[in-house]
Amino acid sequence: MEGNGAPYIAKYLEEQKILNPSAYKSLKGDTRFDRYKDEPYKWKPVTIRKILTDIVYTGHMENHKYQVENYKTKKCVRVPDNEHIIVKNTHEAIIKEEDFKTVQTVIKKRHYPAYHEHENLFKSILFCTCGKRMAITHKVRKNKTDTFYKFAHHETHPLECPNSNIIQYDTLKKIVQAVIMKIFDSLKNNDNVIKELEKSIKQNNTKNNSGEIRKTENRLNQLVKIASKLYEDYTADLINDRTYKDLLLKNKQEQDLLELKLKNLKNSEEVVKNKLNDLEKLKNKFYEFIDNIELTP
Repeated sequence: MEGNGAPYIAKYLEEQKILNPSAYKSLKGDTRFDRYKDEPYKWKPVTIRKILTDIVYTGHMENHKYQVENYKTKKCVRVPDNEHIIVKNTHEAIIKEEDFKTVQTVIKKRHYPAYHEHENLFKSILFCTCGKRMAITHKVRKNKTDTFYKFAHHETHPLECPNSNIIQYDTLKKIVQAVIMKIFDSLKNNDNVIKELEKSIKQNNTKNNSGEIRKTENRLNQLVKIASKLYEDYTADLINDRTYKDLLLKNKQEQDLLELKLKNLKNSEEVVKNKLNDLEKLKNKFYEFIDNIELTP
């Protein structure tokens, strides 16, 4: 009610030794939250914000906040606030509804917006030296938004990581652009990569297909000899009619499959030609891309 922010409230609760929700649930016997026993008084600003905006503390129940987007993957997505179902007076309130509305008004009047439309090119791929992710942050100063990446974990756990890493978004973007352009320029002026790919396509396809062709042809010759031997055994009454027909049918089926395989293998030169044509198209597109490159999200 006094307008204090979530970080201030979190720090105050820690100083007052107030159990956080996870530690409280663990104390009540919920073993899922036992991992939070070591820091029972550690409050996070995000937890404070959720509590301040949760209507359940006013005695009402809010349902349909999430729905299953895909029943196969069981993935849930958040439902827009105006589609939530509010059931009033389902339990005893611990916060007056007037106070709750006042807090919501205070939150909405904060000088910084809750969401930004700023691009976030390096989301989930920028890490501190300790291995934890850095997050994009926005600060409004004199009606101008300052955007940068910040390692927030340092503030809440300074003993785990002493590095207070911060880098301006525009500065990072320019650095990455310069590195990418340097790599592209080196590739553009060096055809060795394309030549190695061409060589690899020709060698791999020719070598593998030649071996498979010889192997397939040898097996076909063996099957012809086997069929001839079967006929000799049949005419000599060494095998009965049923056995002869069954073995001959299996022999014929294998021959059909191998002949189809051999036909496909002998078309390998056309396959190689198509791959080389595709590589040439890729090379042209790559050069066209370099000439018009712009780093975008």
